[in-house]
Amino acid sequence: MKFELDIKTIVFICMTVASVCGIYYTTQNRVSNLEVKVEAVENVLLENATEFDALNKKIKALSKRVGKNKKSK
Repeated sequence: MKFELDIKTIVFICMTVASVCGIYYTTQNRVSNLEVKVEAVENVLLENATEFDALNKKIKALSKRVGKNKKSK
């Protein structure tokens, strides 16, 4: 069995492989960048949630004080 490839087929195969590798690399790079950005946003959300919880506790404490003051008057 003799297998022959002409130059056009070899060039086509090489260009196809190069294109697929380029697309893969670009996609991996973009996904990595998005992961970094998502982690940053998650950190900000976690900080804001912590601050929000602290503010809710302060609001509840103040509401209790105001409620006690209204009852004593």
